[in-house]
Amino acid sequence: MSYSHLDDEERLGERASLTSSDLGSSANDSEYGFSEPEGERFCANLCPGTRAGRLVLAGGLFLIISLAVLLLIVGVMLAKDNERLDESNSSGSGSLHPGDPAAQWAAAITADALLAHLNSLLTIAMSNGGNRACGQPGYAASVEYVRQQLKENNYDPVIQNFTLDVWDAGSTPPRFNQTRPTALHFDLDSDFAIMTYSGPSAPTGNCGPVFRATGAGCTASNFVGMNAGDVAFVSRSPPSLPAAQRCSFEDKVNLAVAQGATGVVIYNDGEDGHTGLMAGTLGSPQHIPVFFVPYELGIELAGQGTDAEVCLYSDSKTDTQTTWNVCADTLTGDAAADLPRVVVGSHLDSVPAGPGINDNGSGSSNTLEMAIQLKKTGLYKDLVNQVRFCFWGAEELGLKGSRAYVSNLVDNDPEELKKIACNLNFDMEGSPNFMRQIMQGSLSPDDVRKGSSYIEKMFSDYCTEQSEPFVYKEFSGRSDYQSFVDAGIPAGGLESGAEEVKTVEERDMFGGIAHASADTCYHQSCDTVKNIDMDGLLSMAHGAATVTMRMALDKDLMSNLYDTPPSRKRTVQKRDQW
Repeated sequence: MSYSHLDDEERLGERASLTSSDLGSSANDSEYGFSEPEGERFCANLCPGTRAGRLVLAGGLFLIISLAVLLLIVGVMLAKDNERLDESNSSGSGSLHPGDPAAQWAAAITADALLAHLNSLLTIAMSNGGNRACGQPGYAASVEYVRQQLKENNYDPVIQNFTLDVWDAGSTPPRFNQTRPTALHFDLDSDFAIMTYSGPSAPTGNCGPVFRATGAGCTASNFVGMNAGDVAFVSRSPPSLPAAQRCSFEDKVNLAVAQGATGVVIYNDGEDGHTGLMAGTLGSPQHIPVFFVPYELGIELAGQGTDAEVCLYSDSKTDTQTTWNVCADTLTGDAAADLPRVVVGSHLDSVPAGPGINDNGSGSSNTLEMAIQLKKTGLYKDLVNQVRFCFWGAEELGLKGSRAYVSNLVDNDPEELKKIACNLNFDMEGSPNFMRQIMQGSLSPDDVRKGSSYIEKMFSDYCTEQSEPFVYKEFSGRSDYQSFVDAGIPAGGLESGAEEVKTVEERDMFGGIAHASADTCYHQSCDTVKNIDMDGLLSMAHGAATVTMRMALDKDLMSNLYDTPPSRKRTVQKRDQW
Protein backbone atom coordinates (compact mmCIF):
# COMPACT_ATOMS: atom_id res chain seq x y z
CA MET A 1 0.00 0.00 0.00
CA SER A 2 1.37 3.37 -0.93
CA TYR A 3 0.89 6.64 0.88
CA SER A 4 -1.53 8.98 -0.87
CA HIS A 5 -0.61 12.64 -0.42
CA LEU A 6 -3.29 15.31 -0.20
CA ASP A 7 -3.12 18.45 -2.30
CA ASP A 8 -1.56 21.48 -0.60
CA GLU A 9 -4.94 23.26 -0.67
CA GLU A 10 -7.74 20.90 0.30
CA ARG A 11 -11.34 21.78 -0.63
CA LEU A 12 -13.11 22.24 2.66
CA GLY A 13 -16.56 23.02 1.27
CA GLU A 14 -18.46 26.29 1.20
CA ARG A 15 -19.81 27.79 4.38
CA ALA A 16 -23.57 28.62 4.39
CA SER A 17 -24.31 32.26 5.25
CA LEU A 18 -27.42 33.42 7.09
CA THR A 19 -29.19 36.64 6.10
CA SER A 20 -32.21 38.47 7.45
CA SER A 21 -34.32 37.05 4.66
CA ASP A 22 -33.31 33.53 5.73
CA LEU A 23 -34.45 34.25 9.33
CA GLY A 24 -37.64 36.07 8.30
CA SER A 25 -39.13 39.32 9.70
CA SER A 26 -42.19 40.08 11.84
CA ALA A 27 -44.78 42.88 11.50
CA ASN A 28 -46.54 42.45 14.82
CA ASP A 29 -46.49 40.47 18.06
CA SER A 30 -49.01 37.93 16.81
CA GLU A 31 -46.30 36.35 14.76
CA TYR A 32 -44.62 35.34 18.04
CA GLY A 33 -47.72 33.34 19.02
CA PHE A 34 -49.77 35.90 20.94
CA SER A 35 -53.35 36.96 20.09
CA GLU A 36 -54.18 40.64 20.38
CA PRO A 37 -55.78 40.46 23.80
CA GLU A 38 -53.08 38.21 25.20
CA GLY A 39 -50.46 40.56 23.82
CA GLU A 40 -52.05 43.53 25.55
CA ARG A 41 -52.20 41.75 28.92
CA PHE A 42 -48.61 40.64 28.53
CA CYS A 43 -47.48 44.19 27.69
CA ALA A 44 -49.27 45.64 30.63
CA ASN A 45 -46.85 43.89 32.93
CA LEU A 46 -43.68 43.25 30.98
CA CYS A 47 -43.38 45.46 27.90
CA PRO A 48 -40.45 47.90 27.85
CA GLY A 49 -42.65 50.93 28.41
CA THR A 50 -43.66 49.73 31.91
CA ARG A 51 -41.57 49.80 35.11
CA ALA A 52 -41.70 46.04 35.42
CA GLY A 53 -40.68 45.71 31.81
CA ARG A 54 -37.71 48.00 32.34
CA LEU A 55 -36.59 45.91 35.33
CA VAL A 56 -36.88 42.67 33.37
CA LEU A 57 -34.97 44.20 30.46
CA ALA A 58 -32.19 45.42 32.73
CA GLY A 59 -31.93 42.00 34.39
CA GLY A 60 -31.79 40.28 31.03
CA LEU A 61 -29.06 42.57 29.79
CA PHE A 62 -27.03 41.94 32.96
CA LEU A 63 -27.38 38.19 32.50
CA ILE A 64 -26.33 38.37 28.84
CA ILE A 65 -23.28 40.51 29.63
CA SER A 66 -22.26 38.20 32.47
CA LEU A 67 -22.47 35.14 30.22
CA ALA A 68 -20.43 36.89 27.52
CA VAL A 69 -17.67 37.80 30.02
CA LEU A 70 -17.64 34.21 31.35
CA LEU A 71 -17.31 32.78 27.84
CA LEU A 72 -14.50 35.21 27.07
CA ILE A 73 -12.57 34.15 30.19
CA VAL A 74 -13.02 30.45 29.36
CA GLY A 75 -11.87 31.06 25.78
CA VAL A 76 -8.71 32.83 26.94
CA MET A 77 -7.92 30.02 29.37
CA LEU A 78 -8.39 27.36 26.66
CA ALA A 79 -6.21 29.32 24.26
CA LYS A 80 -3.42 29.51 26.85
CA ASP A 81 -3.70 25.78 27.51
CA ASN A 82 -3.43 25.08 23.79
CA GLU A 83 -0.43 27.39 23.54
CA ARG A 84 1.30 25.55 26.37
CA LEU A 85 0.58 22.25 24.63
CA ASP A 86 2.03 23.58 21.40
CA GLU A 87 5.18 24.75 23.16
CA SER A 88 5.76 21.44 24.88
CA ASN A 89 4.90 19.30 21.87
CA SER A 90 4.07 20.98 18.59
CA SER A 91 2.98 17.66 17.04
CA GLY A 92 0.69 16.68 19.87
CA SER A 93 2.58 13.38 20.21
CA GLY A 94 3.35 13.92 23.90
CA SER A 95 -0.31 13.53 24.87
CA LEU A 96 -0.49 10.31 22.85
CA HIS A 97 2.54 8.69 24.52
CA PRO A 98 2.95 10.14 28.03
CA GLY A 99 6.18 9.07 29.70
CA ASP A 100 7.68 7.52 26.54
CA PRO A 101 10.02 10.01 24.82
CA ALA A 102 10.99 7.50 22.12
CA ALA A 103 7.38 6.97 21.09
CA GLN A 104 6.69 10.72 21.28
CA TRP A 105 9.59 11.49 18.94
CA ALA A 106 8.54 8.79 16.50
CA ALA A 107 4.91 9.96 16.45
CA ALA A 108 6.00 13.51 15.65
CA ILE A 109 7.56 12.37 12.35
CA THR A 110 4.87 12.37 9.66
CA ALA A 111 4.66 11.21 6.06
CA ASP A 112 3.76 14.74 4.97
CA ALA A 113 6.99 16.15 6.41
CA LEU A 114 9.13 13.40 4.88
CA LEU A 115 7.46 13.88 1.51
CA ALA A 116 8.08 17.64 1.64
CA HIS A 117 11.84 17.01 2.02
CA LEU A 118 11.81 14.45 -0.81
CA ASN A 119 10.03 16.88 -3.12
CA SER A 120 12.51 19.63 -2.25
CA LEU A 121 15.47 17.37 -3.06
CA LEU A 122 13.84 16.30 -6.34
CA THR A 123 13.28 19.94 -7.29
CA ILE A 124 16.94 20.65 -6.53
CA ALA A 125 18.07 17.77 -8.74
CA MET A 126 15.82 18.63 -11.67
CA SER A 127 16.95 22.26 -11.52
CA ASN A 128 20.60 21.22 -11.64
CA GLY A 129 21.09 18.78 -14.47
CA GLY A 130 18.96 15.96 -13.05
CA ASN A 131 21.26 14.89 -10.20
CA ARG A 132 22.69 15.81 -6.81
CA ALA A 133 26.10 14.20 -7.36
CA CYS A 134 29.03 15.40 -5.28
CA GLY A 135 31.02 18.04 -7.13
CA GLN A 136 27.92 19.14 -9.06
CA PRO A 137 25.61 22.15 -8.45
CA GLY A 138 22.79 19.86 -7.25
CA TYR A 139 24.88 18.65 -4.33
CA ALA A 140 25.83 22.20 -3.31
CA ALA A 141 22.12 23.12 -3.34
CA SER A 142 21.29 20.02 -1.27
CA VAL A 143 23.86 21.04 1.34
CA GLU A 144 22.36 24.53 1.52
CA TYR A 145 18.84 23.10 1.89
CA VAL A 146 19.86 20.92 4.84
CA ARG A 147 21.87 23.73 6.44
CA GLN A 148 18.95 26.15 6.19
CA GLN A 149 16.45 23.63 7.58
CA LEU A 150 18.69 23.01 10.59
CA LYS A 151 19.25 26.74 11.22
CA GLU A 152 15.51 27.43 11.07
CA ASN A 153 15.08 24.91 13.87
CA ASN A 154 17.71 26.45 16.14
CA TYR A 155 20.60 24.15 15.37
CA ASP A 156 24.08 25.46 14.69
CA PRO A 157 25.13 23.33 11.70
CA VAL A 158 28.82 22.88 10.99
CA ILE A 159 30.06 22.55 7.42
CA GLN A 160 33.13 20.30 7.20
CA ASN A 161 35.24 20.89 4.10
CA PHE A 162 37.22 18.08 2.52
CA THR A 163 39.00 17.72 -0.78
CA LEU A 164 37.76 15.29 -3.36
CA ASP A 165 38.83 13.98 -6.73
CA VAL A 166 35.79 14.92 -8.81
CA TRP A 167 35.42 12.77 -11.91
CA ASP A 168 33.87 13.80 -15.21
CA ALA A 169 33.02 11.40 -18.06
CA GLY A 170 34.27 13.94 -20.61
CA SER A 171 32.74 15.85 -23.48
CA THR A 172 32.72 12.90 -25.90
CA PRO A 173 30.59 9.85 -25.01
CA PRO A 174 32.64 6.73 -24.24
CA ARG A 175 32.68 3.99 -26.89
CA PHE A 176 33.04 0.20 -26.66
CA ASN A 177 33.61 -1.97 -29.75
CA GLN A 178 34.74 -5.45 -30.72
CA THR A 179 37.12 -5.47 -33.70
CA ARG A 180 37.60 -9.23 -34.10
CA PRO A 181 36.61 -11.96 -34.83
CA THR A 182 33.64 -9.87 -36.02
CA ALA A 183 33.08 -6.14 -35.75
CA LEU A 184 30.49 -5.24 -33.10
CA HIS A 185 29.37 -1.92 -31.65
CA PHE A 186 27.93 -1.69 -28.13
CA ASP A 187 25.53 1.01 -26.93
CA LEU A 188 26.25 3.21 -23.93
CA ASP A 189 23.77 2.85 -21.05
CA SER A 190 22.22 -0.32 -22.45
CA ASP A 191 25.18 -2.58 -23.28
CA PHE A 192 27.84 -0.92 -21.14
CA ALA A 193 28.47 1.85 -18.61
CA ILE A 194 31.64 3.76 -17.84
CA MET A 195 32.65 3.43 -14.19
CA THR A 196 33.25 6.47 -12.00
CA TYR A 197 36.98 7.28 -11.83
CA SER A 198 37.61 5.41 -15.08
CA GLY A 199 40.72 6.81 -16.76
CA PRO A 200 41.07 8.21 -20.28
CA SER A 201 42.16 6.20 -23.30
CA ALA A 202 44.43 7.02 -26.19
CA PRO A 203 42.77 9.29 -28.80
CA THR A 204 41.86 6.27 -30.92
CA GLY A 205 40.94 4.09 -27.93
CA ASN A 206 42.75 1.40 -25.94
CA CYS A 207 42.51 -1.87 -27.88
CA GLY A 208 43.76 -5.32 -26.95
CA PRO A 209 43.06 -9.06 -26.87
CA VAL A 210 40.50 -10.34 -24.38
CA PHE A 211 41.82 -11.98 -21.20
CA ARG A 212 39.35 -13.55 -18.77
CA ALA A 213 40.45 -13.47 -15.13
CA THR A 214 39.63 -16.54 -13.07
CA GLY A 215 37.53 -16.51 -9.89
CA ALA A 216 36.46 -13.11 -8.64
CA GLY A 217 39.68 -11.40 -9.73
CA CYS A 218 40.70 -10.64 -6.16
CA THR A 219 44.19 -12.19 -6.11
CA ALA A 220 47.20 -12.02 -8.42
CA SER A 221 46.77 -15.72 -9.17
CA ASN A 222 43.50 -14.88 -10.97
CA PHE A 223 45.54 -13.01 -13.62
CA VAL A 224 48.19 -15.62 -14.35
CA GLY A 225 48.78 -15.87 -18.12
CA MET A 226 47.72 -12.33 -18.88
CA ASN A 227 49.98 -10.35 -21.24
CA ALA A 228 50.74 -6.64 -21.23
CA GLY A 229 48.33 -4.88 -23.56
CA ASP A 230 45.42 -7.26 -22.90
CA VAL A 231 41.95 -6.06 -21.91
CA ALA A 232 41.05 -7.84 -18.67
CA PHE A 233 37.49 -9.16 -18.21
CA VAL A 234 36.79 -9.60 -14.49
CA SER A 235 33.67 -10.81 -12.68
CA ARG A 236 32.00 -8.75 -9.99
CA SER A 237 32.35 -10.43 -6.58
CA PRO A 238 29.19 -12.55 -6.12
CA PRO A 239 27.21 -12.11 -2.88
CA SER A 240 27.43 -15.85 -2.17
CA LEU A 241 31.23 -15.63 -1.92
CA PRO A 242 32.49 -15.32 1.68
CA ALA A 243 33.26 -11.71 2.53
CA ALA A 244 36.95 -12.45 3.05
CA GLN A 245 37.20 -13.64 -0.57
CA ARG A 246 35.49 -10.60 -2.10
CA CYS A 247 37.17 -7.35 -3.06
CA SER A 248 36.38 -3.88 -4.36
CA PHE A 249 36.20 -2.91 -8.00
CA GLU A 250 39.34 -0.85 -7.42
CA ASP A 251 41.22 -3.90 -6.13
CA LYS A 252 40.35 -5.82 -9.30
CA VAL A 253 41.53 -2.96 -11.52
CA ASN A 254 44.78 -2.54 -9.58
CA LEU A 255 45.59 -6.25 -9.99
CA ALA A 256 44.88 -6.06 -13.73
CA VAL A 257 47.00 -2.92 -14.13
CA ALA A 258 49.87 -4.65 -12.32
CA GLN A 259 49.84 -7.24 -15.09
CA GLY A 260 49.88 -4.57 -17.82
CA ALA A 261 46.19 -4.32 -18.75
CA THR A 262 45.35 -1.61 -21.28
CA GLY A 263 41.69 -1.65 -20.19
CA VAL A 264 39.35 -3.47 -17.82
CA VAL A 265 35.78 -4.68 -18.34
CA ILE A 266 33.95 -5.76 -15.17
CA TYR A 267 30.88 -7.90 -15.77
CA ASN A 268 28.04 -8.69 -13.38
CA ASP A 269 28.34 -12.00 -11.54
CA GLY A 270 25.03 -13.56 -12.59
CA GLU A 271 23.51 -14.21 -9.15
CA ASP A 272 20.02 -12.98 -8.24
CA GLY A 273 19.89 -9.22 -8.64
CA HIS A 274 23.39 -9.20 -10.16
CA THR A 275 22.72 -9.76 -13.86
CA GLY A 276 22.05 -6.36 -15.44
CA LEU A 277 23.90 -3.13 -16.06
CA MET A 278 24.91 -0.86 -13.18
CA ALA A 279 26.94 2.28 -12.54
CA GLY A 280 29.74 1.62 -10.05
CA THR A 281 32.68 3.52 -8.61
CA LEU A 282 36.37 2.60 -8.50
CA GLY A 283 37.10 4.62 -5.38
CA SER A 284 40.01 6.61 -6.80
CA PRO A 285 41.19 7.87 -10.21
CA GLN A 286 42.54 5.30 -12.67
CA HIS A 287 44.82 5.71 -15.69
CA ILE A 288 43.08 3.28 -18.05
CA PRO A 289 39.43 3.04 -19.16
CA VAL A 290 37.19 0.76 -17.06
CA PHE A 291 33.71 -0.25 -18.24
CA PHE A 292 30.90 -2.35 -16.72
CA VAL A 293 28.71 -4.77 -18.72
CA PRO A 294 25.78 -7.09 -17.90
CA TYR A 295 26.45 -10.71 -17.04
CA GLU A 296 25.38 -12.31 -20.32
CA LEU A 297 27.39 -9.92 -22.51
CA GLY A 298 30.42 -10.23 -20.26
CA ILE A 299 30.37 -14.04 -20.35
CA GLU A 300 29.90 -14.04 -24.13
CA LEU A 301 32.81 -11.67 -24.80
CA ALA A 302 35.15 -13.10 -22.17
CA GLY A 303 34.54 -16.65 -23.40
CA GLN A 304 36.18 -15.86 -26.75
CA GLY A 305 39.59 -15.46 -25.14
CA THR A 306 42.52 -13.87 -26.95
CA ASP A 307 40.99 -14.66 -30.34
CA ALA A 308 38.81 -11.62 -29.74
CA GLU A 309 39.92 -7.99 -29.57
CA VAL A 310 37.98 -5.09 -28.04
CA CYS A 311 38.53 -1.34 -27.90
CA LEU A 312 37.59 1.06 -25.07
CA TYR A 313 37.44 4.80 -25.71
CA SER A 314 37.10 7.49 -23.03
CA ASP A 315 38.16 11.11 -22.58
CA SER A 316 37.23 11.24 -18.88
CA LYS A 317 39.06 13.55 -16.52
CA THR A 318 39.44 14.13 -12.79
CA ASP A 319 39.82 17.45 -10.96
CA THR A 320 40.41 18.13 -7.27
CA GLN A 321 37.61 20.12 -5.62
CA THR A 322 36.45 21.05 -2.15
CA THR A 323 33.12 19.61 -1.01
CA TRP A 324 31.26 19.24 2.26
CA ASN A 325 29.69 17.24 5.06
CA VAL A 326 27.02 18.85 7.25
CA CYS A 327 26.71 18.01 10.97
CA ALA A 328 24.63 19.43 13.82
CA ASP A 329 24.56 18.58 17.54
CA THR A 330 21.73 18.51 20.03
CA LEU A 331 22.00 21.25 22.62
CA THR A 332 21.97 18.79 25.52
CA GLY A 333 23.83 15.62 26.21
CA ASP A 334 27.22 16.37 27.70
CA ALA A 335 29.69 15.71 24.89
CA ALA A 336 32.21 17.91 26.68
CA ALA A 337 32.60 15.22 29.34
CA ASP A 338 33.22 11.52 28.75
CA LEU A 339 29.58 10.71 28.06
CA PRO A 340 28.82 9.07 24.71
CA ARG A 341 27.83 10.66 21.47
CA VAL A 342 25.50 8.86 19.07
CA VAL A 343 26.31 9.82 15.47
CA VAL A 344 23.26 9.49 13.22
CA GLY A 345 24.21 9.71 9.55
CA SER A 346 22.91 9.48 5.99
CA HIS A 347 24.64 10.29 2.73
CA LEU A 348 23.28 13.34 0.95
CA ASP A 349 24.71 12.83 -2.55
CA SER A 350 23.29 10.96 -5.55
CA VAL A 351 24.98 9.26 -8.47
CA PRO A 352 25.40 11.37 -11.64
CA ALA A 353 22.80 9.23 -13.43
CA GLY A 354 19.79 10.46 -11.47
CA PRO A 355 18.25 12.56 -8.67
CA GLY A 356 18.80 9.90 -5.99
CA ILE A 357 15.51 10.26 -4.13
CA ASN A 358 15.50 6.77 -2.65
CA ASP A 359 19.31 6.56 -2.74
CA ASN A 360 19.59 8.49 -0.57
CA GLY A 361 17.07 11.29 -0.34
CA SER A 362 15.00 8.88 1.76
CA GLY A 363 17.68 8.45 4.42
CA SER A 364 18.60 12.15 4.36
CA SER A 365 14.95 13.19 4.77
CA ASN A 366 14.57 10.74 7.64
CA THR A 367 17.66 12.06 9.45
CA LEU A 368 16.69 15.70 8.82
CA GLU A 369 13.13 15.28 10.08
CA MET A 370 14.41 13.43 13.15
CA ALA A 371 16.56 16.45 13.98
CA ILE A 372 13.72 18.89 13.37
CA GLN A 373 11.18 17.05 15.51
CA LEU A 374 13.64 16.42 18.33
CA LYS A 375 13.85 20.20 18.66
CA LYS A 376 10.17 20.98 18.06
CA THR A 377 8.92 18.49 20.63
CA GLY A 378 11.38 19.74 23.25
CA LEU A 379 12.52 16.16 23.86
CA TYR A 380 16.15 17.17 23.34
CA LYS A 381 16.08 18.69 26.84
CA ASP A 382 15.94 15.24 28.46
CA LEU A 383 18.81 13.53 26.61
CA VAL A 384 21.55 11.86 28.63
CA ASN A 385 23.89 11.45 25.64
CA GLN A 386 24.43 13.86 22.80
CA VAL A 387 23.12 13.11 19.32
CA ARG A 388 25.01 14.36 16.29
CA PHE A 389 23.13 14.41 12.99
CA CYS A 390 25.40 14.18 9.93
CA PHE A 391 24.83 14.34 6.19
CA TRP A 392 27.75 12.81 4.33
CA GLY A 393 29.10 13.86 0.97
CA ALA A 394 30.60 11.63 -1.74
CA GLU A 395 29.33 8.30 -0.44
CA GLU A 396 28.68 7.32 -4.03
CA LEU A 397 32.35 7.95 -4.81
CA GLY A 398 33.58 5.51 -2.18
CA LEU A 399 32.38 6.72 1.27
CA LYS A 400 34.62 9.77 0.90
CA GLY A 401 32.74 12.14 3.22
CA SER A 402 32.40 9.82 6.20
CA ARG A 403 35.99 8.65 5.73
CA ALA A 404 37.17 12.28 5.79
CA TYR A 405 35.18 12.87 8.99
CA VAL A 406 36.57 9.83 10.81
CA SER A 407 40.12 10.18 9.45
CA ASN A 408 40.27 13.79 10.61
CA LEU A 409 39.44 12.69 14.17
CA VAL A 410 41.89 9.78 14.04
CA ASP A 411 44.73 12.05 12.90
CA ASN A 412 43.95 15.29 14.70
CA ASP A 413 41.59 14.75 17.64
CA PRO A 414 41.65 11.19 19.06
CA GLU A 415 40.05 12.38 22.32
CA GLU A 416 37.05 13.64 20.39
CA LEU A 417 36.91 10.34 18.53
CA LYS A 418 36.64 8.48 21.85
CA LYS A 419 33.36 10.23 22.56
CA ILE A 420 31.65 8.55 19.61
CA ALA A 421 29.77 5.63 21.12
CA CYS A 422 28.37 4.33 17.84
CA ASN A 423 27.10 5.19 14.38
CA LEU A 424 23.52 4.67 13.19
CA ASN A 425 23.34 4.69 9.40
CA PHE A 426 20.20 5.18 7.31
CA ASP A 427 20.65 4.56 3.59
CA MET A 428 17.81 3.76 1.13
CA GLU A 429 14.79 3.69 3.44
CA GLY A 430 11.87 3.75 0.98
CA SER A 431 12.56 1.17 -1.75
CA PRO A 432 9.46 0.52 -3.89
CA ASN A 433 9.66 -3.28 -3.52
CA PHE A 434 10.12 -2.68 0.19
CA MET A 435 11.93 -4.90 2.69
CA ARG A 436 12.75 -4.00 6.29
CA GLN A 437 16.43 -4.85 6.66
CA ILE A 438 18.36 -4.60 9.93
CA MET A 439 22.16 -4.47 9.74
CA GLN A 440 23.39 -7.78 11.17
CA GLY A 441 25.85 -6.68 13.81
CA SER A 442 26.33 -10.24 15.06
CA LEU A 443 28.34 -10.92 11.88
CA SER A 444 30.38 -7.69 11.99
CA PRO A 445 34.18 -7.61 12.55
CA ASP A 446 35.36 -8.95 15.91
CA ASP A 447 36.42 -5.62 17.43
CA VAL A 448 32.95 -4.06 16.96
CA ARG A 449 30.81 -7.17 17.25
CA LYS A 450 29.58 -6.66 20.81
CA GLY A 451 28.39 -3.12 20.17
CA SER A 452 27.04 -3.78 16.70
CA SER A 453 25.15 -6.82 18.00
CA TYR A 454 23.63 -4.64 20.71
CA ILE A 455 22.47 -2.13 18.09
CA GLU A 456 21.05 -4.95 15.98
CA LYS A 457 19.06 -6.15 19.00
CA MET A 458 17.75 -2.64 19.67
CA PHE A 459 16.26 -2.54 16.18
CA SER A 460 14.96 -6.12 16.23
CA ASP A 461 13.34 -5.55 19.64
CA TYR A 462 11.57 -2.47 18.29
CA CYS A 463 10.29 -4.34 15.22
CA THR A 464 9.07 -7.18 17.42
CA GLU A 465 7.23 -4.72 19.67
CA GLN A 466 5.52 -3.21 16.62
CA SER A 467 4.80 -6.63 15.04
CA GLU A 468 6.79 -5.49 12.01
CA PRO A 469 8.58 -8.26 10.05
CA PHE A 470 12.27 -7.85 9.28
CA VAL A 471 15.25 -9.61 7.74
CA TYR A 472 18.95 -9.18 8.39
CA LYS A 473 21.39 -7.40 6.07
CA GLU A 474 25.09 -8.24 6.07
CA PHE A 475 27.82 -5.69 6.76
CA SER A 476 28.96 -5.42 3.12
CA GLY A 477 31.01 -2.25 3.48
CA ARG A 478 28.89 -0.43 0.89
CA SER A 479 27.65 2.46 3.02
CA ASP A 480 29.03 5.02 5.46
CA TYR A 481 28.81 2.84 8.57
CA GLN A 482 31.97 1.14 7.26
CA SER A 483 34.05 4.27 7.92
CA PHE A 484 33.19 3.96 11.62
CA VAL A 485 33.61 0.19 11.76
CA ASP A 486 37.10 0.54 10.29
CA ALA A 487 37.97 2.83 13.22
CA GLY A 488 36.67 0.34 15.80
CA ILE A 489 33.32 2.08 16.35
CA PRO A 490 30.18 -0.12 16.50
CA ALA A 491 27.53 0.60 13.91
CA GLY A 492 24.11 -0.46 12.76
CA GLY A 493 21.06 0.79 10.96
CA LEU A 494 18.20 0.13 8.60
CA GLU A 495 17.92 -0.35 4.84
CA SER A 496 15.06 -1.28 2.52
CA GLY A 497 16.96 -2.91 -0.33
CA ALA A 498 18.84 -1.94 -3.48
CA GLU A 499 19.48 -4.30 -6.39
CA GLU A 500 18.99 -7.53 -4.40
CA VAL A 501 16.07 -9.70 -5.48
CA LYS A 502 13.09 -10.27 -3.19
CA THR A 503 12.45 -13.94 -2.45
CA VAL A 504 9.05 -15.60 -2.21
CA GLU A 505 9.46 -15.76 1.57
CA GLU A 506 10.24 -12.03 1.69
CA ARG A 507 7.24 -11.32 -0.53
CA ASP A 508 5.08 -13.18 1.98
CA MET A 509 6.58 -11.06 4.79
CA PHE A 510 6.49 -7.61 3.19
CA GLY A 511 4.22 -7.86 0.17
CA GLY A 512 5.44 -6.63 -3.19
CA ILE A 513 6.85 -8.71 -6.03
CA ALA A 514 8.94 -11.86 -5.68
CA HIS A 515 11.86 -12.43 -8.05
CA ALA A 516 12.18 -8.66 -8.60
CA SER A 517 14.79 -6.32 -7.17
CA ALA A 518 13.97 -4.11 -4.21
CA ASP A 519 14.64 -0.98 -6.26
CA THR A 520 14.43 -1.29 -10.03
CA CYS A 521 15.46 2.38 -10.34
CA TYR A 522 18.64 1.95 -8.29
CA HIS A 523 21.27 4.41 -9.60
CA GLN A 524 19.04 5.45 -12.50
CA SER A 525 17.22 8.58 -13.67
CA CYS A 526 13.86 7.11 -12.57
CA ASP A 527 14.85 7.32 -8.88
CA THR A 528 12.32 10.08 -8.20
CA VAL A 529 9.59 10.59 -5.59
CA LYS A 530 7.46 8.12 -7.57
CA ASN A 531 10.07 5.51 -6.66
CA ILE A 532 9.32 5.77 -2.92
CA ASP A 533 7.16 3.50 -0.75
CA MET A 534 5.95 6.15 1.67
CA ASP A 535 4.42 3.67 4.12
CA GLY A 536 7.71 1.81 4.27
CA LEU A 537 9.72 5.01 4.67
CA LEU A 538 7.49 6.23 7.50
CA SER A 539 7.84 2.94 9.38
CA MET A 540 11.64 3.10 8.99
CA ALA A 541 11.68 6.70 10.24
CA HIS A 542 9.71 5.72 13.34
CA GLY A 543 12.08 2.83 14.02
CA ALA A 544 15.11 5.07 13.55
CA ALA A 545 13.79 7.70 15.96
CA THR A 546 12.77 5.15 18.60
CA VAL A 547 16.12 3.36 18.70
CA THR A 548 18.09 6.62 18.58
CA MET A 549 16.14 7.99 21.54
CA ARG A 550 16.58 4.84 23.58
CA MET A 551 20.33 5.01 23.02
CA ALA A 552 20.43 8.73 23.79
CA LEU A 553 18.73 8.08 27.14
CA ASP A 554 20.89 5.07 28.06
CA LYS A 555 23.19 5.88 30.99
CA ASP A 556 24.95 2.55 30.51
CA LEU A 557 25.41 2.88 26.77
CA MET A 558 29.20 2.49 26.73
CA SER A 559 29.17 -0.68 28.83
CA ASN A 560 26.44 -2.08 26.59
CA LEU A 561 28.58 -1.41 23.53
CA TYR A 562 32.10 -2.21 24.77
CA ASP A 563 33.85 -4.70 27.03
CA THR A 564 36.51 -2.08 27.79
CA PRO A 565 36.60 1.67 27.12
CA PRO A 566 37.65 2.34 23.52
CA SER A 567 41.22 3.43 22.85
CA ARG A 568 40.55 4.37 19.21
CA LYS A 569 44.22 3.91 18.30
CA ARG A 570 43.81 1.92 15.11
CA THR A 571 44.13 3.67 11.77
CA VAL A 572 41.23 3.82 9.37
CA GLN A 573 41.34 1.00 6.85
CA LYS A 574 40.72 1.67 3.17
CA ARG A 575 37.76 -0.28 1.87
CA ASP A 576 35.65 0.80 -1.07
CA GLN A 577 32.40 -0.45 -2.52
CA TRP A 578 32.23 -3.90 -4.04
